[in-house]
Amino acid sequence: MNTVRESWRRIEQWLRSEAPDLSKHLPPPVNDVALEELTQKLGLSLPEDLRESYLVHNGADYGPREISLFPPQLASEMDLAFCLLPIKNISKERRIWIELLERGELDTHTTSPDPEIGPGWWRPGWVPVAGNGAGDFICIDLSPGPGGSEGQVILSWHDRKERKLLAPSWACYLDNVATAMEDGSIRFDPDYGLVTASRS
Repeated sequence: MNTVRESWRRIEQWLRSEAPDLSKHLPPPVNDVALEELTQKLGLSLPEDLRESYLVHNGADYGPREISLFPPQLASEMDLAFCLLPIKNISKERRIWIELLERGELDTHTTSPDPEIGPGWWRPGWVPVAGNGAGDFICIDLSPGPGGSEGQVILSWHDRKERKLLAPSWACYLDNVATAMEDGSIRFDPDYGLVTASRS
């Protein structure tokens, strides 16, 4: 598996070739101070591969300049790619779900998680890192189920009961995304952005 920086280099190279306009808007990195501030706000330790990723590229706000690079699923027909969250929005998005959890508004919601993922519509150990603007998130899971691993990457929908394991780590997920770009599993559509090659 490639390092985070190498995976980003491959993603950047593919974007320059296949989606040059998107490539121009890749955000600059954050610094260590911003990462430490996020850690304090979350009250959680961030995995090193996620920290390294944000030291290469920050995320972007939803809107005309959003950079939707991260497909929720790589091997089949999928929804549109998710946008990497800017570091300033991670704790805000997580707080919304934590407040719903604390008010008991998620108590009656049942889920169907993959075996590596713990039960619950939302869990305090989930850190959203990419979203689609509709309340669905790719998360770093810091409180996995018995068969999972801390720092694994999962998919959480706001209106679907499935909770899917995407990769055992953020480094692995980035590597998978870069590989899918290079082997043609992902293509750039001028209307929809990054989509699976099979999507019409």
